[in-house]
Amino acid sequence: MIGAVRGKDKLLINLNGEEIEMIKVPARGGDNTRKSLYVPREELRLHGGVNQPTQNIGPALSESSFAQITKKIQQNVADHFEHDFEALKNVGNEEGVSPGHRCIGLVAHYVWHALQEEDVPLSDSRINQALKASINSAISVAEEWDTAQPFNARSLEVFEALRGHMSHVKAHESFELLLSEKFAGTPFEKIAPNNRSLMCVDPCKVIPLGKKLDEIRKAQDNASPGTDTSRHNPFMGLLFNKEANYLGDMGNGWLSIMNSLQDKTVDPSYDFIVALHKTAAASTTGSGKAGVPANFFLIPGGNLSPAGQQETNQFIEKLRQDDGIDISFKFAYKEHGKDIYAIRRGEVDTDTVKNLVNTWIGEYQVASKNADSQPLTEKSDAKVLAAIDLCQKLERFHVFKDGNCRTFGVLLLNYLLAKEGEPLTLLDNPNTIDGFSRQEMLQLVREGQARVKEMEQQT
Repeated sequence: MIGAVRGKDKLLINLNGEEIEMIKVPARGGDNTRKSLYVPREELRLHGGVNQPTQNIGPALSESSFAQITKKIQQNVADHFEHDFEALKNVGNEEGVSPGHRCIGLVAHYVWHALQEEDVPLSDSRINQALKASINSAISVAEEWDTAQPFNARSLEVFEALRGHMSHVKAHESFELLLSEKFAGTPFEKIAPNNRSLMCVDPCKVIPLGKKLDEIRKAQDNASPGTDTSRHNPFMGLLFNKEANYLGDMGNGWLSIMNSLQDKTVDPSYDFIVALHKTAAASTTGSGKAGVPANFFLIPGGNLSPAGQQETNQFIEKLRQDDGIDISFKFAYKEHGKDIYAIRRGEVDTDTVKNLVNTWIGEYQVASKNADSQPLTEKSDAKVLAAIDLCQKLERFHVFKDGNCRTFGVLLLNYLLAKEGEPLTLLDNPNTIDGFSRQEMLQLVREGQARVKEMEQQT
């Protein structure tokens, strides 16, 4: 027995007692013309949402048609890249947006809008070739610039680096993972498909670039007012792919913590953290190796606040005095009138690192349990603060040489939040976990939870 209730863009059918929601999506007919079809909502999970038709809805875009899209992207790069890159020159300076980020942001901009116009799904494996062609075109443009100018010379160096790093583009593979059924039943599944890759990069870099790119597009294409697609462009998730397969590694990191949530027997431990780092920072040097010498910088107003500076200093001094760790937190140099600080840590043997980490995890577990006895109005904040405390200790100690922020400021933090029934968060600048105070971090986590709520709804 089949019954149906029709709406403007969806159809609710009853098939032998089971309700199935059908969503209206764009598709292609046999003659490659655009059509609309109704498909089960569940079928959209793998294919980027309502605006991304699947390859099993009519035939896939032909090779010749896709080649035309790639050619169009290359032409856009040739026509606009130099002008657009110059327009982005000062965007996000305070947020640490580098020439490399601007390069990839522009490539992401050209590729995404060209694919959108032709309804090409993220599941199409040919997006890698389109991306590579766009990058190579951008490099060709940059090589023609006058390298005697310092700004352009630095940009050219970035492009030369990207030539090697982006030769193994895995955008399709990363999107396929992030949109897969493997996340079914987890909090990550709630994130709108086009936004899932953006859960892997810093909003403080993506948003300024996205806003400026939308301004550029509106000026060039006379796009309608209010268009704001660059902020939700999945290719912006490639912003950090100067590191080989960064987005894929982060996708695997998210999958790892979501799987751990499903297994109620899993608790945080030293081994859990090492395994998480090996997954999320698989492409970094020394992945999963704890205790190697490490150092990182703290910039006032960026990842260091006055209140956080005091708390950081107290933590470092405790490590020095009580645990005998070779670690310092000192002024490093001055830049643009700002005092830049550095935490430098010497090598620490594995047993010592393991003992410290497990001690901090034990303190977290005690604090989290004590929060259960707090009044209902205070319990949630107490749980979140316990998670923040653990993540800040691990981050400031810098357990690993690289990839600490993504491991502790993004993945572990969200694992601990979700384990306590808290919504996921996306910090505007995850590096604030380095040197902001715990109370400041609580506010930033709450703001990040509201940001994720928006990302669940926006496509």
